[in-house]
Amino acid sequence: MKALLKTLPEDLELKVDEVFTSKENKKIIKKLVPELLDLLKPRYNPTQTEIHKWLAALHRHQRGRYLKKKLENWMPIIVAFMQIAD
Repeated sequence: MKALLKTLPEDLELKVDEVFTSKENKKIIKKLVPELLDLLKPRYNPTQTEIHKWLAALHRHQRGRYLKKKLENWMPIIVAFMQIAD
């Protein structure tokens, strides 16, 4: 599944800076699910619900990494601010 997602155009990538259920991601999912169904059909016949759950799980992990990286970038600033406040 992840290998298939890498072959798709960039406009079908979920936005990790937004929650899975955001308007933008919902638009992308509407386009992405039928595309993935067609790509997976030769070997596997998943339901739309299964693909939706897979995408949600992948997005959750990608968003977790994104948020962790974002926090790591802010951590030195937060620590410096806390030292000034003391």
